[in-house]
Amino acid sequence: MNSNGLKHKIREYWNSNVCGSKLSKLPKFSQEYFNELEEIRYKLEPEIYSFAQFTRFHGKKVLEIGIGAGSDFIQWVRAGAKAYGIDLSESAVQHTLKRLELTGLIAEDVRVDDVENLSYEDNFFDLVYSWGVIHHTPDTEKALKEIIRVTKPGGSIKLMLYHKYSIYAFLKYLKYGLLKFRPLRKINNIMYFHQESLGTKAF
Repeated sequence: MNSNGLKHKIREYWNSNVCGSKLSKLPKFSQEYFNELEEIRYKLEPEIYSFAQFTRFHGKKVLEIGIGAGSDFIQWVRAGAKAYGIDLSESAVQHTLKRLELTGLIAEDVRVDDVENLSYEDNFFDLVYSWGVIHHTPDTEKALKEIIRVTKPGGSIKLMLYHKYSIYAFLKYLKYGLLKFRPLRKINNIMYFHQESLGTKAF
């Protein structure tokens, strides 16, 4: 499958499975729905707060790549950052715009965009942040180059990527390698076919 075909599959997956949205069974787009998504996200991944350090970027231009259901993005806005958010999927943008509307908060920009071809000018952001996203795009190296391009000299880049030798990846290997009687199956192959959208990588 070529890069464009794979990216189409990735977009389709995330349009149907907005990151984090399956954590709540409450009425979609209600305030209670968003509150539950936020509560569960930070119970499952409490390390996000210390990694992102939302409140340290008050007044700074922040780009979040891969906004999903908007839980992290809303933290940037609450913290007083000049927040810009993108996602490959229209559904994620819809989620985040609805969340902003419900809370009465205003972001600088929320749009559908492709991390491999960002529509922002060079040296624009004080911070580019992405939690578990660019390992899904077909050309992660190109995505990283784009992130560097739009970050100001002396600015910050905060990325979370899947690690090939993590406990999480090992559990995937147990499930789709050893327990399937395929002990020689590589982690990269398992992540590609069995971790969220098709084509996911670990580094």
